[in-house]
Amino acid sequence: MFRRTTLLLLVLFLMLAACGGGDATTETAAGGITIEEAWARPPAMAGGNGAAYFLVRNDGDTADRLIAVASPLAMAEMHQSVMADDGTMTMNPVAGVDVPAGETVAFERGGLHIMFMGVAEPPAVGDTIPLTLTFQNAGEITIDVPVREE
Repeated sequence: MFRRTTLLLLVLFLMLAACGGGDATTETAAGGITIEEAWARPPAMAGGNGAAYFLVRNDGDTADRLIAVASPLAMAEMHQSVMADDGTMTMNPVAGVDVPAGETVAFERGGLHIMFMGVAEPPAVGDTIPLTLTFQNAGEITIDVPVREE
């Protein structure tokens, strides 16, 4: 009986450890780059635009640069929200984003973000969006970005 109970507890422990392995939106690549707290807003309609937000942490000793983004969902671009002199908010495409060594860069509402443009089939809340981030030094990191309400 003791042996069976011990085996059952061991199996239960291993199952819990496998399920609780951490945040699925956190991936690490060479060079100390880590992507954390990723999430995306769903587009309001087919053909509309969506956005993704996350943190890029560089725990390495060398600065890096995010140089490209891609997703099978739609055309993806890095954008920066900017307040115009007349008080309106505009979004400008960004060619790349520097990630200094030892620092974290936030992609967030009202600032840097990823735009998904012309989404043919909008994902639902609870779905995930594959997103590939290409860094100059660290290379590609592909994450599954969960879609959630704001």
